[in-house]
Amino acid sequence: MSSERKRPTEQIHWSAVPDKKPKIEEQSEPEAELPKKAPLPESVEVVISSPAPRGKRETVVTESGEKFTIVKLIAEGTFGKVYHVTDKNKKEWAMKLSKKRNRVVRFYDHEKKMMDMIGSENHKNLMPMCTFGELTTNLDNCSPWMILMPLLGPSVREVMERADDAILGVFHSFPVEDIFTIGKQLLEALEVLDQLGLFHLDLKPENILFNNPNLDVKLEKFNNSTYHTVVNDLHIRLGDYGNTTIVTRGEEQFGKVQTQYYRAPEIFLGLPYIETTDIWSVGCVLAELYTGEILFKGPRSKPNRPADIVQFFMMMDVLDKEPSLDQMAEAEIMQSPQYLRIVANRSWEDQVGPFLLLKENIRIDDTQENVEYLFIVIDYLLNFDAKRRPPAYYAKKYL
Repeated sequence: MSSERKRPTEQIHWSAVPDKKPKIEEQSEPEAELPKKAPLPESVEVVISSPAPRGKRETVVTESGEKFTIVKLIAEGTFGKVYHVTDKNKKEWAMKLSKKRNRVVRFYDHEKKMMDMIGSENHKNLMPMCTFGELTTNLDNCSPWMILMPLLGPSVREVMERADDAILGVFHSFPVEDIFTIGKQLLEALEVLDQLGLFHLDLKPENILFNNPNLDVKLEKFNNSTYHTVVNDLHIRLGDYGNTTIVTRGEEQFGKVQTQYYRAPEIFLGLPYIETTDIWSVGCVLAELYTGEILFKGPRSKPNRPADIVQFFMMMDVLDKEPSLDQMAEAEIMQSPQYLRIVANRSWEDQVGPFLLLKENIRIDDTQENVEYLFIVIDYLLNFDAKRRPPAYYAKKYL
């Protein structure tokens, strides 16, 4: 990212003045000096993957007779597990299995359909073509239906968490120019999904994977208070198409979609989701890459105070924005349960608690050239009105 982007448009000292002469204290043994704090290192290696467990490794067999050796579990979510496996030629793969649950076949068929559509595009920022099949035996209480994918690197979430563990008690974030690079790739991935007539609807750090399975990660000292999380390969892919939805032309589509912290305002209001609903999630992710914290992480639910309602008001406060008159008029006409809950509990806005305005997240000692511009772009993506939010093909021009 070049530095050619166009940028849009007293310290207090206290001194104690004694009101009387100090008493002369009797001389005593000088106190032992406290040991000096060790200086922070200039850089620290971040360990991403844990070693594979020792001992005999389990082998699974597909219905076609192919054998795969389980190296280790690399990811687990609410609905499935992903294993690092090798085939008979020692080639490495990722094998995704769904956990046993109701409608598992339906979910598997849906994800298979999405991955076939998306993989056929062979786009560098989306998942490549996968192989689908059935295991002859169950593994770890999972269903036998498997998706075999090329082995990729860790997720953005995993890199952030491992960086947290590398040096305790220090602030770290991705460099601003790297955030632009990741953001542009996300928008290019969404642009392709738009062309395919698909909504992703679950864009978050857990579902953004670095392409390089041998990713090197370091924390490099930027100044006395900040480290930068630096990776040797910024190529990312947007994955996990379990919630991806086909656009139904001429019909409005509704639903409680997206993970709550990355959920767009129109979903909170019970309005239909459109192509720019995913753009909101991109804005949330870019802010998190800089701050290291979830941007709209509201309080936990309490009796008579659901967290999602409080989060909606928090979004308004942090961004210093409100839903547009058109949005509210549409929601009022529809009288969705979500909208009625928000209207009925407007008094909860006072329970949001202390927060920082979006622009106040810029660190005062941050001398990176385009840091202010980054937050202007984030604010641009986080437009409360989905119809005024920029689509991917347009938004990527600003990164």
